[in-house]
Amino acid sequence: MSVFFVLSGFLLAYQYSGRYEDKKGYFLKRLARIYPIYVVAALSTIPWMWRGQIFTIWDTAALVVTNIFVMQAWVPSYFGFWNNGGSWSISVEVFCYAILPFAAPWMTKLSNGRIASLAVLLYAWSVIPGQLGRIWPDLPFAFFYALPAFRVSEFLLGVCGFLAIQRGFRFSRPNLAVVVILIVFVFLIKRRAPGVQYIGYNWMVMPVVVGLIMALCQSDGRIYKLLSCNVFVWLGKISYCFYSFQALVLLLMIKFHADLIAMSSIFSINWVLCIFAFVLLILLSALGHHLVEEPCRRKIQKWAAVRGYDRAAKRESYSV
Repeated sequence: MSVFFVLSGFLLAYQYSGRYEDKKGYFLKRLARIYPIYVVAALSTIPWMWRGQIFTIWDTAALVVTNIFVMQAWVPSYFGFWNNGGSWSISVEVFCYAILPFAAPWMTKLSNGRIASLAVLLYAWSVIPGQLGRIWPDLPFAFFYALPAFRVSEFLLGVCGFLAIQRGFRFSRPNLAVVVILIVFVFLIKRRAPGVQYIGYNWMVMPVVVGLIMALCQSDGRIYKLLSCNVFVWLGKISYCFYSFQALVLLLMIKFHADLIAMSSIFSINWVLCIFAFVLLILLSALGHHLVEEPCRRKIQKWAAVRGYDRAAKRESYSV
């Protein structure tokens, strides 16, 4: 997930560089991008809303309202209910979306030295939650793992990475840098301490992720050709649906595991079941992207242009 947040910050800073004045259009585009599939994923997992526990009417209403407004990541106790285990990162991302048009223009005005100092502070901010988990192990895992206030540092580190590239930072040999960064990461991860979960390793993960993304955006040759081939481009397009529907597929596999084995004993083999689940998830993701995500995104943006809410989309429609 750290890769997701850093990459998101990097790409959005690139996409909207110098164009943050139209905040209404920006927020509508972000809404059009994530909300339709978010709703479909939530509706498809309603049968698992309570996960076998009893909720009062008020508790259920609170759970529904926080999910409607994509605020569930701010309530760690909701992590294990409904689709929150599969949508908490969307809640974090919405918070990051809200911060970007205010933080990025301010960051752009900083000197190179202050950007470097800010990156160090953000790095420390991303490391601290995982270490606090060691000090207070009784606190819920979701508090350290999913709280937007902790994860926003990773998003802003992605923005710092883009600003560094924009201001002329270059790897002399980016392809070699990619290989070296990955080798260093493998060397470090093999020496990880047992019992430490996820963001407890941010002290080594964050430099690797930021450096890797910066190197990949400058790479050429074989790495560039591989990542820019049609298959990878298409997989990138359906990746949001892939992430959004993973909880549904996992829940279906758990519920119907015995039925699948009864239908064919081959499903008792774990790697066969994993391949089946992966193929099913790819198919659902493709359907979601082509039948829901893209049509809804275009309709929302068209509506925004007609109503004058998105000045950029309106100019594009006039030029056409």
